[in-house]
Amino acid sequence: MNAAASMLDILRHNRLMLAVTLHAAEDWQGLGELLEASQLTAVEIMLRSPYAWEGVHQLLKHWPQLTLGVGTVLDPDDLKKAQDLGVRFAVSPGSEASLIHEAQRLNLPYLPGIVTPSDLMLLARTEFRAVKFFPAAPLGASYLQALAAPFADFRFCVSGGLEIGNYKQFLRAKQVAALSGSWPLPKNLSDPNACAQALPYLKQLLAELNEALGTENPPSSSSTRW
Repeated sequence: MNAAASMLDILRHNRLMLAVTLHAAEDWQGLGELLEASQLTAVEIMLRSPYAWEGVHQLLKHWPQLTLGVGTVLDPDDLKKAQDLGVRFAVSPGSEASLIHEAQRLNLPYLPGIVTPSDLMLLARTEFRAVKFFPAAPLGASYLQALAAPFADFRFCVSGGLEIGNYKQFLRAKQVAALSGSWPLPKNLSDPNACAQALPYLKQLLAELNEALGTENPPSSSSTRW
């Protein structure tokens, strides 16, 4: 399976993709335990803090079963570093030629960000068919539905400003494959009590998304139809 098909497969099997910023050196421990308890397997560690790469290393070491990705990837060198560590996928907030080319060269599952028809037209010339719709909340589900209509091959991971009051509107969009965000997580991942309190909601949310989005097979990266 090539990298583009692998990214589609990751979304199909992980309808909730947690996006996590590690704010403290110990956060990886609380996160790993929370993921294990909730039976969530996919998580994106955002490269926004000095603890990100070490957290990735520790999570891979102690929870090798995770489908672990890195996000906010802005530099092609980060893609190579991610692959060298054994990271399963990478995510960017936008679509940029050097990142697209490097992900293709490395054959690394990659989720580029999109917001316009031009973004999707650019990616239509590549093998990538899984994309990150970002920022989702300011644009809304109606915009996504209109944007996606001419691009039936694409599947969308919705991200950016999702919260308990707005995420459900995106579940009705036909080509949505997964939701991504940090809203289900406690603010302090190093606090066992906070993680324990977050666990019931996380389990409930995961069940809800699996039911709403189902397990439909996405198109292959070479498909031209729904």
